[in-house]
Amino acid sequence: DARLVNSLGKIVSSLRMIVLCDEDQGPILHRCFWKLPTGSNAHDNYNGGKTGNLAAAIDQETGKITRVINGTGLDVVEVEQHPDTGVLLKTLFVPDWLQVLDFTLGAALALPKLRFQQWDIALSNDGPLALEVNLFGTGGCDLTQLLYRKGLLDETMRSFLSRHSLRNH
Repeated sequence: DARLVNSLGKIVSSLRMIVLCDEDQGPILHRCFWKLPTGSNAHDNYNGGKTGNLAAAIDQETGKITRVINGTGLDVVEVEQHPDTGVLLKTLFVPDWLQVLDFTLGAALALPKLRFQQWDIALSNDGPLALEVNLFGTGGCDLTQLLYRKGLLDETMRSFLSRHSLRNH
């Protein structure tokens, strides 16, 4: 998205949108974060922060960045400014956040039996683009817990699991 180049640089960034698929309530956004490439990296993969790339927690109501980190475990460091552009990261919003949210939840409907989906959504000049969908445990689970400082088993997840465990009996 050309609107992001001055803030984040020219490397494509993507959002990791963690969606729970539920027949009763429809797809539910559980968590999301923004993978922010830095330096000369050709991709936005976080890889435990080893590449220097950043991860940003997103407020699900507004699309605003609320926390940015690099590293993992005891080596997590909060980052205030983008290292390449100097932009204060907590001032940024995901462009067209409601469109991104609608697009992702709509895409989740294409795979209704895949209960736990992790969508990578790129932001383009023409709107959101789905890059891929990942399964549970493929990179987003640990990072979202670091970013939000809480485990995945929150009230949303408990309620979702409760509804679906009853269907299996």
